[in-house]
Amino acid sequence: MNDFEIEKQIEAELGIDEKNINQIFKCIMKGSTEDVKAKRSLFPSPTYNAKYNDIWDSINAECDMLFSDGYIVTRHKRGIYEFITILNMSSSCVYILMKDANFNKVISGGSVSDTHYIKCLTLINSDLKAYPQVYGQIGFDIQEPEDDKIKNKKESIKNTIVENINGSVNRFVVITFEPDSSTGVKSIYVNVVANNISTKYRKDWTSYIKAIEVPEYDESTYDKRNLDMDTENVSTFDAPAKVKIKTRVQDSESKK
Repeated sequence: MNDFEIEKQIEAELGIDEKNINQIFKCIMKGSTEDVKAKRSLFPSPTYNAKYNDIWDSINAECDMLFSDGYIVTRHKRGIYEFITILNMSSSCVYILMKDANFNKVISGGSVSDTHYIKCLTLINSDLKAYPQVYGQIGFDIQEPEDDKIKNKKESIKNTIVENINGSVNRFVVITFEPDSSTGVKSIYVNVVANNISTKYRKDWTSYIKAIEVPEYDESTYDKRNLDMDTENVSTFDAPAKVKIKTRVQDSESKK
């Protein structure tokens, strides 16, 4: 078996569907360039955060349009964090779109109080075996004790995620990208994390996006779909009160 065949075998066993990923890349590229330019021409965004939110809103709209029959697209918000999930109902695989910096913060062993709600996603990948150290797979030695209370928190939030995407899930694949408020996207990675966070498949797929053609912005063809807030498919990603991450978020919830 040659190197290319080994790579494809590993990706197949990890649940990485190249067709789905290429479709997601198109959503990221089109949503972060053409749609954002169109929206800003009508409503200029004065701050970095506003520009960054424009990117997420546009990518989510593109995912909603492209992934329709057989897929469920949901945007999850948790404090300052936000990510999009795309559930492939036939394969029971969920693709998660996250900012690369946030993902790296999570798997680098940050504080449990700040990161456990994303770490819980790795519990779905509990059947992953140890693959050879090839093709961008990186090993981590994370010394982080987990008592039953923390494990129960992670399991509870994992169940909340599964409920919010309305389906049975057997694999999470995390697609991370580094957004740029001016140009759209700097880089894209595909990641799968084992349940103990000690082994991670990570591959730089940035070169793949060079082949994706993004049409030049034409205001006459812009359908303004991103100018309306569609709240039907947005998850507030609420967890039990004791699991709240940010004090401000917890206080806000307690007033309800």
